[in-house]
Amino acid sequence: MAPGARQWVIEPGEDSVELTLLDLNMLMLFGGQERTAEEYQELLEATWFGEIRVLPTETDWSVVEAVRP
Repeated sequence: MAPGARQWVIEPGEDSVELTLLDLNMLMLFGGQERTAEEYQELLEATWFGEIRVLPTETDWSVVEAVRP
């Protein structure tokens, strides 16, 4: 990706029954896990992304935005 490119990761925000069920499905089907903002920072820095921001939305979802330096 070129410098200045942005990557977005869509993540569940606040807890709800629907999101809890989605988490359980993700865990059972894919061995998935929830990550904190700090864990995303480490993961994305390891793949050459720098600035990380968590962008709240008006829904139950958040956007983790990473910018390539």
